[in-house]
Amino acid sequence: MKSFVRFFVICGAAAGAALLIWGYRAWEETNRFPREAVLVEAENARLKIELSSLAEKMCDSTGDEEYLEARVFAEYPWNDRGTIIVNAGGAEGVAVGMAVLGPGDFLLGRVRTVRRHTAEVETIFDGAWRSSVALGNSTKAVLEGGRVPRLTLIPRDGGAAEEMSVTNISPDFPLGKPVGIIAALDKGSGVWASGTLGVPYALPDVASVKILTDFP
Repeated sequence: MKSFVRFFVICGAAAGAALLIWGYRAWEETNRFPREAVLVEAENARLKIELSSLAEKMCDSTGDEEYLEARVFAEYPWNDRGTIIVNAGGAEGVAVGMAVLGPGDFLLGRVRTVRRHTAEVETIFDGAWRSSVALGNSTKAVLEGGRVPRLTLIPRDGGAAEEMSVTNISPDFPLGKPVGIIAALDKGSGVWASGTLGVPYALPDVASVKILTDFP
């Protein structure tokens, strides 16, 4: 009888231990993704701080420039083209080709079409976007638009590094206008490296812009 009782006690203890192990593993799996999400949020916050610091280091980008503030129409959830519509047009002095600044006075895009009181703005998130940029002080690259803008034709040994500032050098926009930072860099094994652009905002969250009315 004692052996029979001992057998059940041992079996019960083993089953309890197995249940505890299963419970811990289930808890760990459940909480793994929230922890990863927290890490991603922390990284995004760090990039935003870096970008804000870059904007502060640049000279006042609209201090000597004439600009018009315009609000952005909402096309949610249908706007997936990388363009925006603003509430200023030809009657307000807007013309095709004018540079457009987004949050923090970062270069956001240019006016593509104009109506009487509205205008369509092509942004750096549009797949057709191409412009020349500088990485840091001198390294040149091409900014290619898209949902996540890319930096291409970066000289592999040109000294480019992650978190380096990205500024405009295209004659279509004011020289030295901040665009963002290098969020990620892939040097690969060929002559050219590539990377992704980091900006301190998301296009759907842009509520207003500045249209530079004296450039080009």
